[in-house]
Amino acid sequence: MGGPTRPRGHVVPTPLVGLAVLFVACLSTALPYAAARRSGPVARVGLFHVGLDHDPPGLGPLRESLKRLGYEEGSTIQLDYRNQADESAARKTARAFVEGRVDV
Repeated sequence: MGGPTRPRGHVVPTPLVGLAVLFVACLSTALPYAAARRSGPVARVGLFHVGLDHDPPGLGPLRESLKRLGYEEGSTIQLDYRNQADESAARKTARAFVEGRVDV
């Protein structure tokens, strides 16, 4: 009666969008340095997503882009990806990544 309804979608909180932008900026800056070390240790990248119901839509394209750039999961890069139940769990995971000294 009141007009067209909008489909319900997944709304991403603004702080998470900012975090994603910051992550991409860091990744694009740090990976060339990691690429220079390809003969050495594998570059470790820590990723997490708040939400247990799905993987973020950008995860597949990220993997494809890294592959096009010459990174091979397991041999030249390691993606440590974790789904988190809530923001508290995400903060704990971020601390664990820092303590574990991931490259990005």
